[in-house]
Amino acid sequence: MKAQPRHLRSRLLGYLLADLFGFLCLALGVAWFAGGTGVILDSFPRSTAEALASAGGGLVVMVWAIGRILRELGRLAPPRADGD
Repeated sequence: MKAQPRHLRSRLLGYLLADLFGFLCLALGVAWFAGGTGVILDSFPRSTAEALASAGGGLVVMVWAIGRILRELGRLAPPRADGD
């Protein structure tokens, strides 16, 4: 069964937004280590633990979202020929 293109686009958009959210979390955590509190947001992260959690959680969300994006794009690929 083929997925509807509109349904597929909405899924890809959702995974893309999750990937961007993960990137923002990663950037917040890494920016805290580079410049301290208030580099991007004034009130987050405030401690090393929050920075580590933000960077680690962002990385996990990004890896998950990229995997889902690749899976959805794989569904768009034409089936392989028997000789390949």
